[in-house]
Amino acid sequence: MIKLLLGNPDDTVKNPYYCNNPVKLYLAKRVNRIENSAVFFRLREMSVENHKAMKKVAKMEEKELLEYIDSIEINVEKLDMKKIKKLAIEEYNIHQAEVGHVENMILDEKYLDNAFLSRIIVNYIRHNLTGYEDLLEELRGKEGKYEAYTKLKNKILEKIVEVYPELKEECNRQMLIKRDDKNGKRGEN
Repeated sequence: MIKLLLGNPDDTVKNPYYCNNPVKLYLAKRVNRIENSAVFFRLREMSVENHKAMKKVAKMEEKELLEYIDSIEINVEKLDMKKIKKLAIEEYNIHQAEVGHVENMILDEKYLDNAFLSRIIVNYIRHNLTGYEDLLEELRGKEGKYEAYTKLKNKILEKIVEVYPELKEECNRQMLIKRDDKNGKRGEN
């Protein structure tokens, strides 16, 4: 509406935050005249109506996405726990090296606490022994993706508990963290 009704700015100044985008300045007299015009009121009204319609469409898309998540059948590959532990530690070490945190690499698993080991095992299973990554890709750019992500992650964690009951405590902890994040509390994952 600014471009349509006001056209070119009356002046520009250097933007102190974004060096490539100057701040556009308009004379208050011109802005007031436009804001009191019938054209402006009609365009604003159309904008509000359009916004309401878009919100309604977004809500419908979100509902459909959540229903889709409900319909997905989750499969978790069953492997020997010793093998998973080894693979989880290897993947954790590779990730730490990639992000430059070699001091966090696991050199001797004897000194790991069970909670940390359970966490990396559950994360390994979720990312590598389910269709989680492909499903996340399906959520990208869709309306309602944040709630769908939480629902999907929890659904996968519940399935991991079915296949690997010994990981129930960690899976429950990760589901609880997501709920706490939604309620304004922070956790790690």
